[in-house]
Amino acid sequence: MYQIIIGDDDQSFLKEAAVETAALMEHNGIRQGIDYELLTFNEPQRLIDYLHQNKDACQLLMLDVEFGSKNGLAIMKELREQELKCGLIYLTNFRDYVYDCFDTQPLYYMLKPIDWQKLGDVI
Repeated sequence: MYQIIIGDDDQSFLKEAAVETAALMEHNGIRQGIDYELLTFNEPQRLIDYLHQNKDACQLLMLDVEFGSKNGLAIMKELREQELKCGLIYLTNFRDYVYDCFDTQPLYYMLKPIDWQKLGDVI
């Protein structure tokens, strides 16, 4: 089953992102619980631990750049070095990191507020 993970420390954004992502998938005939699984993490260490233990489970990770006490770019650099191969989309408030993110091989870098239709196109 396809697995999508969203990591963000802003609980209200995390909930909105989960709802919007599920709606985008449903619009395309992709059913949650049947075709894909959606997980959310609001604490960076829990996300890191999950991905260490389930390296091949995730196909798409949507990650905040400034994720709690950790930097999303540093998290991804470490995970990429450990051969995490999932697709990556950064969802962030910060333009400043756009050029720094290339080493982590993202599919896209989106600024908040998220254009959900554009995210749907990227997915």
